[in-house]
Amino acid sequence: MNAEQLTRRQATVIPLLLTLPVESACERAKIAKPTVYKWLKQDHFRAALKKAQDEVFGDAIGRIKSNVGAAVDKLVTLMNSTDERIGLQASEKVIEYAVKLIVNDDLERRLTALEEVSKQRGVRN
Repeated sequence: MNAEQLTRRQATVIPLLLTLPVESACERAKIAKPTVYKWLKQDHFRAALKKAQDEVFGDAIGRIKSNVGAAVDKLVTLMNSTDERIGLQASEKVIEYAVKLIVNDDLERRLTALEEVSKQRGVRN
């Protein structure tokens, strides 16, 4: 077997490690903890686990992006609530997110400018 391939047991425990603590994943997969800890020291196992984690995270980010519009609609609706506390909290959130967007846009603009200067200096040298 190629040292870079996962064994059946390794492939079984990876999805469990995405959602459970190591001890619980080991119990569910019926694999001894020392074995899994040994695997976690192996580059190919860690790489496979990281890839699985990245895929799960990417899927979650996609779900968040697809629901941003609905979340904004909800906040705007709550801003008009007859309960003044709810309206105030929703308004504060809208302002908080607007400030974060402005800061992020500014940082992105400044970073782009720095990268451009860096490129120009690199070309001259």
